[in-house]
Amino acid sequence: MDSKQSPYVDMSAAELRLTLLAGPVDASRFHVLEAQTVNIEGLEVEARIIGASHWVTLRMADLCIHELFSCHQMKDETALLQYGPLGQVSGPVDLLLFGKLNYTFNSRVMSLCVPDAEAREIRESALLAGDREGHMGLIQEFPSQEGLPAPQTIVWACLEPGAFKMATIHSYPNEGSLVITRTRVFTDIAGKVS
Repeated sequence: MDSKQSPYVDMSAAELRLTLLAGPVDASRFHVLEAQTVNIEGLEVEARIIGASHWVTLRMADLCIHELFSCHQMKDETALLQYGPLGQVSGPVDLLLFGKLNYTFNSRVMSLCVPDAEAREIRESALLAGDREGHMGLIQEFPSQEGLPAPQTIVWACLEPGAFKMATIHSYPNEGSLVITRTRVFTDIAGKVS
């Protein structure tokens, strides 16, 4: 886990969108601020913070999928799904990918001014991730502007045999909003998971 400050450009929570990509993705398309990789029993996850966004890659045998949650629309022929922007959609994403991966994604936008137990739990999990096998935590804090709280992007992930779980926080003090996401991917190796 690393926490440091980087330049920040105000965006909007309503403009965030989910893109799922398959196969290789050219990393030079993004400015990666933080990255971490975890491997367990044939599954590999690489999580990255790219500005106020996240990009996560899951590799298993010959499969590779990328979750990109960003304000920028990706124009890419390898896109499996484009969902959003958040200001125009609601509800979870629930997909079976390649006949092997059960993928779910949920997001919610809330007020930054209201203390939230889920946000505190995600931040604490990211801070403590280095002490737990198969866990990763990234926290990127950006300089505060005009007396507002510092914007943050937080990624916590846990990799277990046959399963990947992730939670993220994206804060937008310029509009007083906080976005929490949760992603879960289960493989057929793991069997039925409820």
